[in-house]
Amino acid sequence: MQHQPVTTWSDYELIDFGRGRKLERFGPYVLDRPESQAVNDVSLTVQAWKNLADARYDGPETGKGQWILKGAIPDIWEVRYFDKILKIQLFLSPFKHIGLFPEQFDNWQYIARKVEQLKEPRVLNLFAYTGAASLVARSAGAHVTHVDASKSIVNRARQNFEGNTFSDVRLIIEDAVKFVARELRRESVYQGIILDPPAFGRGPKGEVWKLEDHLPELLQHVSKLLDPENGFLIMNTYSPAYSLERTHELLKEYFPKTYNIDSEWLTITTRDGRSLPMNIVNRVSRQP
Repeated sequence: MQHQPVTTWSDYELIDFGRGRKLERFGPYVLDRPESQAVNDVSLTVQAWKNLADARYDGPETGKGQWILKGAIPDIWEVRYFDKILKIQLFLSPFKHIGLFPEQFDNWQYIARKVEQLKEPRVLNLFAYTGAASLVARSAGAHVTHVDASKSIVNRARQNFEGNTFSDVRLIIEDAVKFVARELRRESVYQGIILDPPAFGRGPKGEVWKLEDHLPELLQHVSKLLDPENGFLIMNTYSPAYSLERTHELLKEYFPKTYNIDSEWLTITTRDGRSLPMNIVNRVSRQP
């Protein structure tokens, strides 16, 4: 259980962080955004941040705010990742997000390795957002089912799949809990399951999701969908309600001793080696 730094790629760089913010480059554009994990002091001066940033997000971290632009930034731009093979569209949302979570780079590498070890596995991505993990799984040879409750986000995911010439990803606009329950009734089996649940969210019909209330039930059901012979699962958590130790123990309740469970922090590192912890990741796989 240790901090695992993200591998930097050419279209992304964490330039600096601290005082509740982070300064990052995505392709040609540098963004200044809030970050609750950035509790230390910054390395660069305030003026350096102003000079470098093409856009600064002002507003609460978990609510609507606005982007203040220094110059012209297109509504949509692309970055390439994963050995420059895959590309994904980025955009400035009113909630500080931009369509990609760079700390997930190490998860993408793990997904690719696991998929390549299996023969055309079925992979389920829940709370799948704009599809970076789905793209990696599909490009490695998986049959992918991509599930998210937001119609607009699924539409952005569709654009990402089409931009990478993948037209065979199964896209579902659905509440994750309801979808899993339906798959259980169908006796579906997946060799890979990816979970990226928010602390709070709503389904397409107003269903309320609260991590601390609903995660145990979801894990119980998901564990029954996972192939008992060759399955792997990745789960990210961001809520203070689930510490690394608590999440690890929770997973042990639903996955027997024949599974290996690794829990650690995903971090991003600056060029000078400073690390910013972003979220807890839990990886479940069969014991070797």
